Amino acid sequence: MAPIFSSFARKIKQVLLFLAPLNTFEIALFLIAIAGSALVYFATLHFNPVLIKDIDWEFLRLATNLREYGVYADSSDPSAFHLSSGYTPLYPLLLVPFVYHYTLMLVLNWVLHALIIVFTYRLAIRLGAHAGVSFVACALFALEPYHLNLTNQIMSEMLFGLLLLFAVHSALTYLQEKRFLYLGVASLLLGLSTLTRPSAEFLIPAILIIPFFTLGVSRRAILHGLAGVCICVLVLLPWLLRNYYFYHAFSLSSLTTQQLISAGIPQYLEWKEKGAAATEKSIYERRYALYREAEKYLGYHPQKPLELNIVDRIVDFNEARIINQHMVWPLLKTDGLSMFGFYLTQLPFQLMTDNWRTALDNILHLPYTQTTSLSAALAAVRGDFSQILTTFKSVDPYLFAFLAGKIYWLVAYLLGAFGAYVLWRRGGTVRLAAIGLVLLAIYFPLVSLPYLESRYRFPATPFIFTLVSIGASVISVWIAQKVQRVRHR
Repeated sequence: MAPIFSSFARKIKQVLLFLAPLNTFEIALFLIAIAGSALVYFATLHFNPVLIKDIDWEFLRLATNLREYGVYADSSDPSAFHLSSGYTPLYPLLLVPFVYHYTLMLVLNWVLHALIIVFTYRLAIRLGAHAGVSFVACALFALEPYHLNLTNQIMSEMLFGLLLLFAVHSALTYLQEKRFLYLGVASLLLGLSTLTRPSAEFLIPAILIIPFFTLGVSRRAILHGLAGVCICVLVLLPWLLRNYYFYHAFSLSSLTTQQLISAGIPQYLEWKEKGAAATEKSIYERRYALYREAEKYLGYHPQKPLELNIVDRIVDFNEARIINQHMVWPLLKTDGLSMFGFYLTQLPFQLMTDNWRTALDNILHLPYTQTTSLSAALAAVRGDFSQILTTFKSVDPYLFAFLAGKIYWLVAYLLGAFGAYVLWRRGGTVRLAAIGLVLLAIYFPLVSLPYLESRYRFPATPFIFTLVSIGASVISVWIAQKVQRVRHR
């Protein structure tokens, strides 16, 4: 028996090579990320303590009901449990031991975020990035204000991002080693990612495709792909069967319908009627009108306003069917292509969303006029420098945050695009990795286009900064060579 166990242990160690002990750079990145999250927490606690208490009650309620009653329900009244079908269960399960310790839940998020930074750095090194340059790039990623803000909210983005990053590491090892064990681990991790956030479900077909890149069109590649998909399905099957048993819906989540009527459809309808003149205020007014329409079809009249009802209580599969039948499907039938085109045109604006100003507002909660910052930013785009100087003289911190965020992400996207080009030129497995990283970097902004929340794009960030590390490494080598030539003249 001993040789069998030792052989199994060796295989597990080989599979989890990306979990090797941290080196000096990685420990430093871990500590930088933890320190950044803690600094934002204490600053927010001092300037805006209300936000710290404004946690995502759905996740906490689900975890509390699991711990106290053993029921996965999103209602707070034990006598009238409403079985949840909105949030997938992995993150609430992770929170169960910490439901009465809010600070520990935050620390858990800090650690998950710090590990994302560490394994982003490790992925960049695997693909040939320079250690020092990657350290700087990942440190800038670790200190990105909006992400630090997310670490201090009880949301599933950190767990989702880490599991997905682990899956990419395993898939990359499979491309190099051609052994199914690595693809099996990647499939398992992708399944767990999908149980954290359903948006990963559309990545599952990639498990079928990956073997053909490394094994060619062969029987072995087909078997590897099918076996990998089976592992994903087995991970998801208990949750799918549970939803089918209670709601007769073989689906992961009913949350998509709620998000469409609260964000995606209002954006499109406002654009359709007013075009470029659509404003944030009018979009929210359109949202409330859709809520009232949904109330009519659902046939109930809650005591509190419907916008609170829809936002605070997740629509279940039965309600989602009614809303889809009367509101979503008819609109998609008549305007589906137009909606798709509209969302694609929004991609550049979504990528450059003003997240830093939001982060600063969450921390400091200063009084400001939003139109002032927006008009100054538009003036910057037009080149109206007199208005820029006038606004700068008013010492509006939100404008500085707005412009700094735009510059930060513009540089990141440019370096990331260059990094993808560098990997493509190298060919082989690295070229496949470049394709995968670019697709992942684009995928999450695309699937989050109908929603107003920038946090849905967070899982793409590790892959963007992996490419940033590659691009910055090549540029740093080029600069070093130029400097050396000048010195030798």
